[in-house]
Amino acid sequence: MNIAIDKNTATIVLPGQFDYTAMKPFIEASGRIAGSEVVVVDFRHVAYIDSSGISSLFRLWEMVDGRDCIRIVNARQDIRELLDLTGYVRLIGEKAFSSHDTPPTG
Repeated sequence: MNIAIDKNTATIVLPGQFDYTAMKPFIEASGRIAGSEVVVVDFRHVAYIDSSGISSLFRLWEMVDGRDCIRIVNARQDIRELLDLTGYVRLIGEKAFSSHDTPPTG
């Protein structure tokens, strides 16, 4: 898992398996970047996500106090559908999703 903070944007690049083993590092990273204006979660490497990974995303939303700052990029369609089924898409909004390497603007 890689974390980069550039000005007011923090980017977390997730590992290939976003599961229980990645949960603690993700939560720790989330605590460091919670004050950022934009938080980009990059799924480019993610081939698998379980309930721990999904729970981590909900925790991230809580850590940013529900602000409209989370952007999900490079999520495969099956992962996007899973996030939709869990209610995460409804929580952070459709505009938070992008298939591009950069977060959507506006």
